[in-house]
Amino acid sequence: MIYILVRRKEMRVGETLQNRVFNHLNIIIFCNRKVVGVILSDSKFEGLTIRNNQTEEKVRGLLYATCHISNTDLLKERL
Repeated sequence: MIYILVRRKEMRVGETLQNRVFNHLNIIIFCNRKVVGVILSDSKFEGLTIRNNQTEEKVRGLLYATCHISNTDLLKERL
């Protein structure tokens, strides 16, 4: 399972990527969430504590992305 935390009430990505994420059965999106702690055990990453106003939820794992950039720079001189 993949959990995506979005700081705002909606994702700010292109429509194609957004549709792929929303239609993927193994991805759960949490909007309006903020990371408030990291859970460690014997110096190993175990999970996160996230906050949505009045609640705290623990999530095991982390997917962190800040933007989506096309990876075609290496083809610029060939096209």
